[in-house]
Amino acid sequence: MQFIYTLSKLLTREIENVGSNVESCVVLHQLRVPLLIVHLKSGQSMDIQFPDEQFQAIRNTNLIRHYVQVKFVL
Repeated sequence: MQFIYTLSKLLTREIENVGSNVESCVVLHQLRVPLLIVHLKSGQSMDIQFPDEQFQAIRNTNLIRHYVQVKFVL
């Protein structure tokens, strides 16, 4: 969990170094998949997930991408 807080500080600093202003940085560590949300004053936001080794989101996303690419022949 300390890693996420350290990363939030680092991201805030680096985003502001490139000229964007950070409105808020929220760490949701109590979720099943911890989440870091960075809101910029321009209205944009960035969500970063920190899944553990048991979480299958990346594998599932890849599977769905391949399902979409399949041409169904009836």
